[in-house]
Amino acid sequence: MFFATRGVFKSVLASRVAALIAWSACHHGDRIGGQIFSESGSTEYKPLEGHSATLRILKGLAERAQAPEAQSLRQDALDQALNELNRHIKPGSLAFIISDFRNLSSVGASSLGRLARQSTVVLIMVSDPIERDLPQGLHRYGAPGEDRMILGDEKSRRLHLEKFEAREDAIRKLARGHRMRFVSGWTNEEPVIILQRAFRSR
Repeated sequence: MFFATRGVFKSVLASRVAALIAWSACHHGDRIGGQIFSESGSTEYKPLEGHSATLRILKGLAERAQAPEAQSLRQDALDQALNELNRHIKPGSLAFIISDFRNLSSVGASSLGRLARQSTVVLIMVSDPIERDLPQGLHRYGAPGEDRMILGDEKSRRLHLEKFEAREDAIRKLARGHRMRFVSGWTNEEPVIILQRAFRSR
């Protein structure tokens, strides 16, 4: 989630989408709660009403804006967060799950299925354009202290696209099978456009 070649980090896009949802809930007088999770841990926010409820979530999003230390990473963070959400969410809720879904396992998929049986669920898959379309030629990338190279020849670009589409199709199929809404969002898009598309999707 701490990656981008265009626009903003995926984590920043997810935070902005979540902030819009929180403010919308506040405006309509709904209770807002949730979980903010990353590879370094998860924080639960019990549903409350009003500006203070929204502001505490925004504060939590800001606090998780920095990438976690490598030694503390958990590859099952998404699965664990979905399992915890099933224990905390009340039936009849509207739940938005905003993630790149890269480490979603069969355990997490099962948790999403259970969640969808008692609540309305919207899956928002955030991605950077390069995760779908590998550029041609030799390119250097990496976080501070890293130095990696990728070669975007015709074969590599085709396999790269196929891998991304297979992951996206798997999430889309999961959503369709459990009557969840699904929408893709890109790091160079405005959050409000992604949410508008989510509510037009079927």
